[in-house]
Amino acid sequence: PEVVFLPQRLAVSTLLTLQSDPNELALKIRRPMPSHTDIYAQRGTVFHSWIEKYFKLPTLFSDDEIALESSSSDLELEILKARWFESEWAKLTPFEVETPFETVLGGVLIRGRMDAIYRFESSVTEAGSINEFRYEVVDWKSGKVKEGEDLANATIQLAAYRLAFSRLTGVPINLISAAFHYVAENETLRPADLMDEADLIALVENIKEFQ
Repeated sequence: PEVVFLPQRLAVSTLLTLQSDPNELALKIRRPMPSHTDIYAQRGTVFHSWIEKYFKLPTLFSDDEIALESSSSDLELEILKARWFESEWAKLTPFEVETPFETVLGGVLIRGRMDAIYRFESSVTEAGSINEFRYEVVDWKSGKVKEGEDLANATIQLAAYRLAFSRLTGVPINLISAAFHYVAENETLRPADLMDEADLIALVENIKEFQ
């Protein structure tokens, strides 16, 4: 059988496929095919474009992408916006938004972008001074709430974000949490026991080549 080597550059989302179905990833590497955008990805593009504008950021999506995907989803966007304004996050000001990163795991460059990072006071002295801050990386999800194995696999994304933010800023990883916020359901999930740096490196190093 043909041996397939893991590329030296991967999108952070590829780590999910690497964990859940290495054979599928090998097939995609061996025979790249055009990707098909599903309804949740389309909805996500439109919502992310709106939230970037809400926070007064240049959008990462082209006008053509937004026009193509918003034409049939204006009502869905209004629903997502309404639900987001009901959430705990709408009342807070993010520390950073749409933060890009590149970080190396097991010799492979991992690229991604964190949707939002919030900073909170961790503790306050009697004199009122702040001892330190804690941070939470939040990933906006416009699809259905994941459960079971699907959720467990998706948490790899949060683990990578948490590690990347720690490496970017020098903030100790124990002061960084990570969460999915499912906008349509107005539900925030904070998975416990996220992979640490050693776990993520092992995930990549264990499958440097496969068939």
